[in-house]
Amino acid sequence: MPRGRRANIGRRTRHASQQQVYSQNLSEERQNIIRANARMRQRVSTRRSLASYNRLAFQYDPTANYNDDENLDIGPMTTICRYCNALKFKRETAGLCCASGKVKLDPLLTPPQPLKSLFDGSDPDSSHFLQHILEYNNCFRMTSFGANIIREGGFMPTCKIQVQIYHLHGSMVPTPDEPHQFL
Repeated sequence: MPRGRRANIGRRTRHASQQQVYSQNLSEERQNIIRANARMRQRVSTRRSLASYNRLAFQYDPTANYNDDENLDIGPMTTICRYCNALKFKRETAGLCCASGKVKLDPLLTPPQPLKSLFDGSDPDSSHFLQHILEYNNCFRMTSFGANIIREGGFMPTCKIQVQIYHLHGSMVPTPDEPHQFL
């Protein structure tokens, strides 16, 4: 039967006592530097323990300071695409916005006059409109909804949509002789 491995208890104790004598003989300034380096090593090891960023948003810790982690900060949009002049993040791929100039979009048209005055601030209600623009947009988002609808009556009336949902174009303000079709 083989003999078990001998523990290094004496060596470990001797090393610990040598470290204690060494640290007692250090100056206060050197001890502060050593403590600061230890704190930095601890921070780096903590950062490395977060190596799995997969589904990190679902394990959000409000007490953690995520601002220091360079892997989570994508920075400001400072890069400009040379083909379409789109603002991009620093590490964003080159062809993401316009496929490196292969996709060309028509320039945006100026909005019609009632909206233009609300956007540019010349209307007295523009500040209210700009503060609540998301709410107004949500009111109109399903107004031009189109589909083949199957209505079934009976005990529990249901409405089924067959095949595909599509977008119907039309005016939200009807002509005087027609009923409302949208909204």
